[in-house]
Amino acid sequence: MIALNLDDWFCRYKVTSLDPINKPACGRLDPMKQTPLFTFDTKTAAEACKDKAKYLSYSLPLDDMYDKIFPSPNSTHQLTEFLSKRGESKLEAFHDQLAYFANCGMRNRLADNLNLGGTARFNIAIRHKRSLVLTSENPQNKKELLERRKDVPAAWERVVAFFNHSELWYVNCLAKSVGCCYPFPKAGIYQRILGKGFSPST
Repeated sequence: MIALNLDDWFCRYKVTSLDPINKPACGRLDPMKQTPLFTFDTKTAAEACKDKAKYLSYSLPLDDMYDKIFPSPNSTHQLTEFLSKRGESKLEAFHDQLAYFANCGMRNRLADNLNLGGTARFNIAIRHKRSLVLTSENPQNKKELLERRKDVPAAWERVVAFFNHSELWYVNCLAKSVGCCYPFPKAGIYQRILGKGFSPST
């Protein structure tokens, strides 16, 4: 792919070609100086880059570079989704979302609150999506995970049902105070974050 892109880049900006049918020259001369963009050594440098591209590789094995989300049993396409573990792509994806949280026409406090709220919702959505991944941090049996996903329509399993987990923990405490089991067992993890947690009296 790198070699093909280098070929495409060279053809796009060169002004002469020995093979105008298969590799036409799409470049033009500088309108002011009437000189080409490339020098005499550019083709040699591009060929050297193409020759060295085959030696480029990631230090990690391919299986360690992504996580798999297997398709829902209710999905019609049955395609597996692959999530990259490389940090830069995740960070850039989050930066793209920042533009939708707040804008420059707001008061500083309102913009800060919206940015914090949007960041929290974004993180919860990512955490919800990654709950469908089979990893060492999520050691669920694949069959058990697919059985749990059968009850949710495929189009809705990526939608976050609850954003405010503090309220879920409060409801859990209310249920416990009257002798019921937790209606939201996964919200219990936030007790460690909230310190003592919530109680019905607070």
